[in-house]
Amino acid sequence: MEAGPDAKLVLKAKVYNALLVVAGGLFWVLALNNIVSGRAPQDGGIAIFLFPFFAGVTGFMLLAGKQKTSCFIKTHFLLVAFGVFFSVVGFVGGAIGNDPNDPDAFNLTFLIIMALVWAALGAVVTLVAWQFRNALLEEISSAAVAADSSAA
Repeated sequence: MEAGPDAKLVLKAKVYNALLVVAGGLFWVLALNNIVSGRAPQDGGIAIFLFPFFAGVTGFMLLAGKQKTSCFIKTHFLLVAFGVFFSVVGFVGGAIGNDPNDPDAFNLTFLIIMALVWAALGAVVTLVAWQFRNALLEEISSAAVAADSSAA
């Protein structure tokens, strides 16, 4: 039996990677809009949301069978973990730095809700990404052992 992610884990990986691409891309566009419109001349989301976006992109590359190396698999997981963490930190930082007296300030409730949503979903996504990482590492390890035994 070949090691690697089972069909259920592959489906979960497709879902979390799609979520990362869509959410990361959407919030990156919103951050860009904030900067261009002048609403927030310094929106950290322009850098923060690239991490989850590229985590999803690298996840889809792994699902497609491209770059299935130990380094790339571990890089994907780190992008997921850091992307989720930085997103939560960004929303919390926005809430802390929010000036309630400024009529143009971001809605504090929105920032807090987004921090909680990213934290909750991020915990689940990071857990599934860890399982996906381990299954892929096991798969390439089994393939290497099989190749060594057939060469001998």
